Parts: sequence; C-alpha cells; structure tokens
Amino acid sequence: MEQAATDNIALQILTRLQAPEPDHARFSGTPLDTTALDAQQLGQLWPTLKRLCNATAKSLARETALTVLLDAEKRNLSPVLDLAMCTATLADLAEGDLAEAVATLSYTPNIADADDAIRAQVVRVLGPANEWESTPFFDVYKVYPLARIAGSESLAELRLGLQTLRALALATP
Repeated sequence: MEQAATDNIALQILTRLQAPEPDHARFSGTPLDTTALDAQQLGQLWPTLKRLCNATAKSLARETALTVLLDAEKRNLSPVLDLAMCTATLADLAEGDLAEAVATLSYTPNIADADDAIRAQVVRVLGPANEWESTPFFDVYKVYPLARIAGSESLAELRLGLQTLRALALATP
C-alpha cells in the first residue's frame, strides 16, 4: 500500500498543478505531502514546476509549484531528468539563461546521449557566438559545457572568442 502512495505522489502533484483554478484557496484540497517524492519523480515534474514558478501571474498552481520546489530544496533533493524532460526544460529557457541551462544539463545523467532536440535547444539558449564574450554574464564555466553539448562548431566558436578576449586582455595596459 505504501508503494502505491509513493508512486502516486508525482501524479497527484501533476494533477493539482494542471487543475483549473478553484474559486477559493480553501477548495484546493488537503495539503500535499511531498516527503515521498524521489529524484526521478521530481524530474518528471521538473519542466512543469519550473514553468509555473517562472510565470508572472499569481495562481494556486504557481504557489503549489513553489512549495514543491522549496520542500525539495529543504530535503536537498535534486531532480533526475531523462532526455525528454531535459529537452522540455531547456525549451522553456530564454536565450542567454546559461546558468539554468547548465543546471538542467547537470540534472541529466545520460546527457552524453543527447539528441538533436537537446542540441538545438542548447544552441538556442547559447545565442549567437559573437555575443558570448560581450554579455555581462559571460562565464567560460557556463558557456563551455553548453558549447560541448551544442557541437563542434559552437566549441570552435567559443575557442576563437576566448582567444580574442585573451588578446584584448594582453593588449590592454
């Protein structure tokens, strides 16, 4: 019986996140107990949770998503994303959101098996190579792993950009 409840928690959370907004917060049901949520289940919820947390409109679904994420953080629980959930999470990121992209990849243990959909999303998040060094958030430790996933062209562009930056730094008195 306990195993069924554990398997069911992710489905209960997803159902609540996707349910229509109740007339009043008191009609939302009993509070969710997320202590049974494991890393794989959190990974299955991750794109939906992140999308709702980044939404600007206040809603019960957003509050529920924030609660689930805060509970996971308190428990030091990180998601384990499969390739489909990784792609979905990357698709929701804005161009230049390098820190979130790197975090998303770090939650994906089989990222070495990245497919073209993941590569396309990483290339989109990276943005044009000629802008990597001009962004105020430029950080080689964020761009480098993304460029590796994006493919050899992005990696070559990164190396060229780093050489340009180094030359500029050496030329500056």
